[in-house]
Amino acid sequence: MNTMTTTSPPEVYVRNDNKPAPSKLLRQRMDRVETLLVSTHEASGPLESSATRKINTVERLMFKKMNQSNSQQLAPSKPKKAMGDRIKLFGGILLLVIGVVIMIAGPNPILFLGIILALAGVVGVIAGLFGE
Repeated sequence: MNTMTTTSPPEVYVRNDNKPAPSKLLRQRMDRVETLLVSTHEASGPLESSATRKINTVERLMFKKMNQSNSQQLAPSKPKKAMGDRIKLFGGILLLVIGVVIMIAGPNPILFLGIILALAGVVGVIAGLFGE
């Protein structure tokens, strides 16, 4: 094997104009795109201008009612308490009253049970009033 052999550079033919090669398929596609653009533009037609008009009383009332309901759902200014808070409150009051009655009416071992019920009632009332 001879290390001194030289190879000639390959011959390359390059087109030097900056125009794409003419192609029948490319021309057909471009024609199709142009016709589609023209047809969609003609099909859309001129846009109808919506003339401003005065809304009547029924529309105004409906708009006002929908606006109020949407504002209540999105950001209520006076959020409604959940029903669970009321149940906690009434249950706490009931346990508190029963605990106090047992403390007053019962002897020493039952007095301890009354104190436990009264404390559970106080916790229920606090959870019902201030809980979220």
